[in-house]
Amino acid sequence: MWKAAVFVFLLLNMEKQVNAAVDKKSSRTEEHMKTEEAEANDTNPKSGTVSPAFLGNLLVVPMDGSHWIGIKAMAQEMGRRGHGVTVVMPEITMRMGPGKHYNTVIYPLPYDKDYVDSLLASHKDVMKKSAKNFLEKISSHFSQIKKSTGLIHTTAESLLFNDSLISHLAQQRFDAVLTDPVVPTGSLIARQLGELCNTWIICVCVSVNLLTSLC
Repeated sequence: MWKAAVFVFLLLNMEKQVNAAVDKKSSRTEEHMKTEEAEANDTNPKSGTVSPAFLGNLLVVPMDGSHWIGIKAMAQEMGRRGHGVTVVMPEITMRMGPGKHYNTVIYPLPYDKDYVDSLLASHKDVMKKSAKNFLEKISSHFSQIKKSTGLIHTTAESLLFNDSLISHLAQQRFDAVLTDPVVPTGSLIARQLGELCNTWIICVCVSVNLLTSLC
């Protein structure tokens, strides 16, 4: 239990540090960029590593789209520092994908990529200027919101009701779950896993600008 608590503290402390770094205005010199690239390629294994006694096992349940950018940066950094990081993602995504410093677990969906593409296309159409009157525009926006929430709901159900996957995740005995609070899927997963192996939950709204601070 103490190990999980320390791990959660380290993760929250790192999130606080990188958010503070985003607020500072700094220019990157060529030498700085080379140093960061060397660290990313693990040429200096001592830099940014954590004592084995404090290494934890982290499950990441992200949200797709722009929200993924910041969560990915944190997942990559935690993995680079030696923690075990597993990211759960659907088989069809807009931006999510594998990374060097984390493992991925893919779950199936009842819809295909064409459906997602059509949803994105209709969203762009709604955002364009048109000759529709006010009520027609409002109706179009509500219709698009209904489609988007339906997609999110279906995606969440595909994960939450996948008993074999939940069982597999429980066997990994994660110390904490990092998730986006916009969608409660990660919180529900953490609650299920917490009942089995005392898993902590961390909900983080990560700024997109973290990408430049961590990667």
